[in-house]
Amino acid sequence: MRERTLYALLAMVFAVSRLVYYLFGVRFDARPVLHYYQFVDPELLQHRLLESLFYLHIQPPGWNLFIGVVLKLFPKAYAAAFHLIYLLLGLGISWSTFYLMRACGVTRWLSFTLTAWFIVSPGVVLFENYLLYEYLVAFLLLVTAVALFRFASDLRIASLAFFFTALLGLVLVRNFFHLFYFCAIAAVLTFLFPLHRRAVLLCASLPLAAILALYAKNWALFGSFSGSTWMGMNMDVITSHQLTSDEARDFVNRGAISPVSVLDLGSPINLYAPYIHTPPRTAIPVLDDCVTSTGATNFNCLAFLQVQRIYTHDALALLRSYPIVYWRSFVTA
Repeated sequence: MRERTLYALLAMVFAVSRLVYYLFGVRFDARPVLHYYQFVDPELLQHRLLESLFYLHIQPPGWNLFIGVVLKLFPKAYAAAFHLIYLLLGLGISWSTFYLMRACGVTRWLSFTLTAWFIVSPGVVLFENYLLYEYLVAFLLLVTAVALFRFASDLRIASLAFFFTALLGLVLVRNFFHLFYFCAIAAVLTFLFPLHRRAVLLCASLPLAAILALYAKNWALFGSFSGSTWMGMNMDVITSHQLTSDEARDFVNRGAISPVSVLDLGSPINLYAPYIHTPPRTAIPVLDDCVTSTGATNFNCLAFLQVQRIYTHDALALLRSYPIVYWRSFVTA
């Protein structure tokens, strides 16, 4: 059987499985767009998209750019639009997985069987029907792998350019993929392909310039040379929130950490009011309004930026004086 036929069969398996899941009641969940902190206020995405993306600092702008474009194009039917896009991502994941297994020397039918088994599994279907960035990230990771293999096979500039473009997509969607990640990969490729070092540097230059522009913007506006100012929240999870009640009370009483660090992560901004000052209004809603039009907390508001800095300060203090908290977090993870 020709390999092209197996791609068609995978598409059939994918389509039939999605129909079966639909008949059993699985529906796409677009509700996160209204309440999850990863989403800018949908009203701002529809009516003040570019401004909100420019002043977004708790995460890179790629995810909300994607969400905002869909909301603008399909304001009444955005759930159906997202569902269709995620179905296409799922098909792309299926084909890319099969392609990469074949590239690694796995036999046709074993590649087909494993890919089909994977793509119809409940875990994959769950993420495909849940509006968050994990599914998009999985797709982009597979696409970058395919593009890199294509470049290693044919040494074409187009494959290399597509690889770095997809890599830029990852950096702009999730802060887990950051400047060092991008630069490290580019450096490794210059070492692995010394005869094509100039091509690697050329194809990496524009995506790298875009990443540096994002980092420089956040440094100039928010004092953080990064794609995200969320580090304080992450550090609080692995330090202060690993303290027992007695330990937390003792550290607060001794002034080692702020009472802010024992509040539940993501508490309403009014609970932090005694420990921060009210920032002056900027006439930029994504920075001024700590509650969105849907009633969700907007962690991108400037008041929460102060909270993030307190979390970071306290976390560093605990790592220096009581590093066992990090070990507890490590064991739990």
